Amino acid sequence: MSGVHNMAAFEKAVGFLGNDKRFAEFVKLRDPLLSGEEARFLRLVPGAEKPRLPESADVIIRELHHVPMKHAAAYLAFMKNQGLGTLKKHGFRPVGPFIVEVGKWSEITYLFRFKSLSERERLRATFQAHPDSKTYGGKLGQFVNNLTTRVLLSAPFAKPKKAVSWKPMTSPLLPHLTEVVASVYAAGFAHRHRSANCGWVALSGATTLIDLPRGVDIPQYLKVVAETAGNPADRLVLTSFQASDAEIVQSLVKHGIKKVVTSTAIGKALIDSKPLLRKLV
Repeated sequence: MSGVHNMAAFEKAVGFLGNDKRFAEFVKLRDPLLSGEEARFLRLVPGAEKPRLPESADVIIRELHHVPMKHAAAYLAFMKNQGLGTLKKHGFRPVGPFIVEVGKWSEITYLFRFKSLSERERLRATFQAHPDSKTYGGKLGQFVNNLTTRVLLSAPFAKPKKAVSWKPMTSPLLPHLTEVVASVYAAGFAHRHRSANCGWVALSGATTLIDLPRGVDIPQYLKVVAETAGNPADRLVLTSFQASDAEIVQSLVKHGIKKVVTSTAIGKALIDSKPLLRKLV
């Protein structure tokens, strides 16, 4: 239910539906088709990735971690500080964690979004071949007593008619910020900064910047990029260049950019301004 954030709100929503004749008719038709029903009140852990509605992913993997209460705090700290970052680094797109306490257990749920089952298998195979997988799995083994997964596929009537696009976002740093399509972001700036616009693309395990942010603090800009994309930026694609842009490029390199991709002419102009960047262009 959209907008239900706590038990009081949930109870209010249930009371509203309980008095709705259309919902009563729906239940009357639905219940004979069910062999059983079980409910859990899941709440997002503070700082967790919220679900996007409507969800455009074709495949959702529901992953449920059974964690003893005594390990719950340490488990959540690991996932917040390291685990989720590791998964995002390797291209996974988790929603959650959601948590519910049941007896002596914490049931912690994640929803992983995929374009297809083949994408999931490809990401899993690549991740399992990387040393990060052993570290991640070892930590989970310390905290998780049981792990179950379910494959969820959208029913035909539940799929959005159009791909979600041009989703406006807000940022205290950036005057204009939009998710153009999934994992592709565009930012715009004021005319006094030469009407600059730039963006970034979240790729598997990395993020690529497109052109330069002007008039904003570079470390703060890179923080916004990493938070939205799930991975820090390590590459810059430069499609235009002015002499004063060399300082911005140098600052980006100082704070994590390892490669600059551009045309021969722009590359020469950049190197002429900042010879030390020669190895990165």
